[in-house]
Amino acid sequence: MIAFPPFTTVFRLGFFFIFYFWDFCWILSNLILMDTRLTRLVFESTYDITSINRYYY
Repeated sequence: MIAFPPFTTVFRLGFFFIFYFWDFCWILSNLILMDTRLTRLVFESTYDITSINRYYY
């Protein structure tokens, strides 16, 4: 195996931590705000899925 220097591992952990933390903050803000646009988007997506299932079956 190739022995990588430790700073690449720290950089990789920090990189993934920043992106996962950003996604977590976005999901948490949506859960706290309870945006009506988000619920309407979920409603329309589920309705489209059921209509596609009705169309194909």
